[in-house]
Amino acid sequence: MLINKQFLTRIKIIFFIGLFWSSLAVHADSYCGNQSIKKSVRGDWLHGSWGIRVVLPGGNRMSLVSSFMKGGIVDQLAELKTPGWVMINLSEPSFSGMFTSTYPELNKNVSTLMSANVDLLSHYIKELRKKNYKIVLYFAGQGPSLDFLSSKKRKSLASRRPDFYQKISEIDERWQRYLKRKKLSNEQATAEIIRYFSRKFGNQVDGWWFDHGKWADSRLLISAARSGNADAVVAWNSHHKIGYGGIHTTPGIVWMLTQSAVDADYTDGHVTPTKLKLPWWDGNEKLIEQMEACTNIGGLQPHLFIPLQSNWRGGKEVFPEKKAIDWSNRVIDSGGAITWAAALQPPEFKTPLIWDKSFNRLKAIDQAFLSKNKLPALRKKIN
Repeated sequence: MLINKQFLTRIKIIFFIGLFWSSLAVHADSYCGNQSIKKSVRGDWLHGSWGIRVVLPGGNRMSLVSSFMKGGIVDQLAELKTPGWVMINLSEPSFSGMFTSTYPELNKNVSTLMSANVDLLSHYIKELRKKNYKIVLYFAGQGPSLDFLSSKKRKSLASRRPDFYQKISEIDERWQRYLKRKKLSNEQATAEIIRYFSRKFGNQVDGWWFDHGKWADSRLLISAARSGNADAVVAWNSHHKIGYGGIHTTPGIVWMLTQSAVDADYTDGHVTPTKLKLPWWDGNEKLIEQMEACTNIGGLQPHLFIPLQSNWRGGKEVFPEKKAIDWSNRVIDSGGAITWAAALQPPEFKTPLIWDKSFNRLKAIDQAFLSKNKLPALRKKIN
């Protein structure tokens, strides 16, 4: 009798766990946010289209910056006919103390490590706009301060990237002194940086993608981003609604498309962290199902941001071609938008080219759209 009671108890536990995850998955599928919010018209040009993310070396690392002034990446992107935009990093990915564009006053008043004398970003913006690409800038929202890093993460970064960690630590130290002299908060001074670059580039920049929103002031930074172009679209990566996926594969949580800033125009679309699941994990398909169910997400244009390789900037494996094409097609058919993050040729920053394996996937997606006449001459249409 005791065995039977234990057996029944276990069955009940399993049943209720299954019921919980099932209800969560259904909720995630149907989650469209607050539909009473008027949809942002700024994001209309993203509707039913796709783009590519590439990373440039930031900071005053002249040997790297000089090598990237060559045509490699731009020439590769010029081969593609259907993508509409390129996302380029204004700040170093995940860190905002090193920039890909010149800011003489910041170098003078804070640290010469912050930007090179050669304006790499201006070069890419100019050359890519010649190819009719729109430009979206990536920016890590916490600014030059390293206060967002835990002691554990600091130790890990110092161990993995000692030279880089030394540079950003020196910038952080001088940045803190700069804030005291100017009597500014980190958020206020970071907004000044964004405002400077926004006005510098004006309508040459069509949008922004803000990372690390949980350590930043969305109203302050988004307002600064639009100071140079009031029509610039903005995505804000902060909190995510959690769904559940992987019924037919390894189960796990899914970062669903979410409205995480009231002033944003399109969803950040950041897939479930790659340290938890590979980008092509079946659970991430929930995001596409969400797009297919929702014309907007709390007033935002649905947008998916996903790596073409194991990690955002590298990895040994590349996205399965058939699945990459299928997911891209479904996003476009739903009226959503997708940005594929393409890694550079390894080792990173040694060669100014997109990794050949990732570039082959971009070409396959491009050709799939062309063969179906789905997105002919897209860049001409959206500019």
